[in-house]
Amino acid sequence: MKFLHYYLVVLLSIAGNNTILSAQSGKPVDVRIQLRDNQTVKGQLMITDLPVILSIYISEDDSMAVPTKIIRRITLENEEEMASQRIAFFNNTFIGIMSGRSSPQTSYRSQITAEMTNGIRFNTWCWTGLGLGFDQYAELSIMPLFFSFRGDMLKKPFTPFYFLDMGTGPSWIAENEFSDDSGSNAGLMYHFGGGLKIYADTDINVMIAIGFKSQEVEITRQLWGGQEEVTNRNYKNFSFRIGIGF
Repeated sequence: MKFLHYYLVVLLSIAGNNTILSAQSGKPVDVRIQLRDNQTVKGQLMITDLPVILSIYISEDDSMAVPTKIIRRITLENEEEMASQRIAFFNNTFIGIMSGRSSPQTSYRSQITAEMTNGIRFNTWCWTGLGLGFDQYAELSIMPLFFSFRGDMLKKPFTPFYFLDMGTGPSWIAENEFSDDSGSNAGLMYHFGGGLKIYADTDINVMIAIGFKSQEVEITRQLWGGQEEVTNRNYKNFSFRIGIGF
């Protein structure tokens, strides 16, 4: 089938039509034209200083006029691509489990993890934001505050994505784990990985993510006689999470 070229000679006013505002005079742009009978055709749009005429050019020597009243909508063919390049707000919320241990001498354990990240999407590959999480370990719980860098790898409804989070936050000892005078200080946390993202529409998406998280913690335990025992631990875990974003 021959490719149809559509040239909108001028676009001053088309009643009831949601048209393109970004087309430049005399410069054709790829468009998608939806007619009122729900048929869709692709072509090019160009604005000049001539009267309003919409002509279909099947070939250089064969053309036909189309009444503007049968046109329902004209949109940019690359509208989705352009939308992905606009700066926009995003939210990612995850919940899942972590599996790991704090030293070679300890056994593997599974713990709950959750987080919410809000930030700015600059383009498909670059999203930056701030996040708040909750990690429950055997001896203590941590609420990490972190800076996040993430993004999609493809401009498709099914796309791999990546993430890198770094930060720290408050922590508290689990009840009855140590004496009442014991305390903890969370150190550096970093979490990186990737997964698969499925876009339900232009905004909402569902995510499945796998990552590796490292969390440094200093635990101070009060002993008899006023002495203190300080233990440094580094929790290393693989994370398995599901999430939703927009």
